[in-house]
Parts: sequence; structure tokens; C-alpha cells
Amino acid sequence: MARIEVPDELLVDELRLRPMVEADVPAVVEACQDPDIPRFTTVPSPYGEAEGRSYLEFCDHEWADGTGAPFLVVDAATDELLGSMGLMRLADDGATTELGYWIAASARGKGVATRAARVVTAAALRGGAQRVELRAMTDNVGSRLVAERVGFSLEGVLRSVMAHGCSADRIDLAIYSMLPSDPAAERLLATSAVG
Repeated sequence: MARIEVPDELLVDELRLRPMVEADVPAVVEACQDPDIPRFTTVPSPYGEAEGRSYLEFCDHEWADGTGAPFLVVDAATDELLGSMGLMRLADDGATTELGYWIAASARGKGVATRAARVVTAAALRGGAQRVELRAMTDNVGSRLVAERVGFSLEGVLRSVMAHGCSADRIDLAIYSMLPSDPAAERLLATSAVG
């Protein structure tokens, strides 16, 4: 089966996207104390060192077997953690992948998510992706704006698609996509350097 090929390091402006290493665990744990991260993602709460180490193992496994490309987003000059952004399900059908991310509270509102999403999406398309998806809770205005700024097309809402957190509540997800033939993808590929 064909697989989407993505570099293990990406640069955009002052941002560096790279794999997680053990030294990152404390910063990831600290960032995930922000209640908005588990509120709008599948990151567990509470989040301690055990969860941080589990995430490191998950990331290592995803890179090793080629099923995902989980990056940390860091300041290129200082290596300060700004967030996590990655591609999931790289090998399911060899053509479709999903972009998922969270941004640390101190880095929000500065264009970090949009710039990182552009470069990761461009890398996926260059690597052979025929469809990149982005799913966001319908009330997650910030993530939905990122999808729109990058040029993803809203396809609709998946109603009551999954349980979220410890409750039995089920949530709705807005689903966005980008295909290589989309005009937004052509513009993205023309303007996003990878590497």
C-alpha cells in the first residue's frame, strides 16, 4: 500500500515543527494543564507526567511505523513549546490523512496554528495525500477559523459522532477537507516551502 511521505522536520517563519523528545515531556504536561486543550481535543484530563510519557511513546510509535506524523511546534530560536500538530492515519488507505493539533495558551492568537497547519498540509499534499481532513468541534471557533484561513472546505457537520471526555455527552464535529485539485491547495503548494 502506498504511504503518504512527510519530512520529520518542517520550518515556517520562526516556527520549527519536529518530533517530540523525552526532554519535551515537562513542557507538554505544563501546556496540557490549560482546560481548553482537553475541552476541544481528545487530550485527557487530568494530564500528568504519565500521560506525557504515554504521548511520547505514541509519537515515537507513529513515526516508526509510518502511521502518523506528530510534530511539536516550537520557536525555532529558543525551542519553546508552542503546540502540537500532526497528521494521523497516514497508512490507512495511502491517500487520506487527518490534521489534528493543539496550541499552548501563550501562543494563541499569533497565527501559530494557521502557519503550522499550512506547512503540514502542504507537506502532506506533496507527500501524496489525495485528501487532508480537519475535524473541529462545532463550538471550537478558533480551530474552525484556522481551517478556513488555510483554505479547507467545510463539508458539513458529523452529528453526535463521538463521546467526549468522561461524560456520556456526544459531540458534533465540523468536517473540513482539502484535495490537491482545490484552488486553495494549488495556492498553498505555491506559497508553502517545506523543509
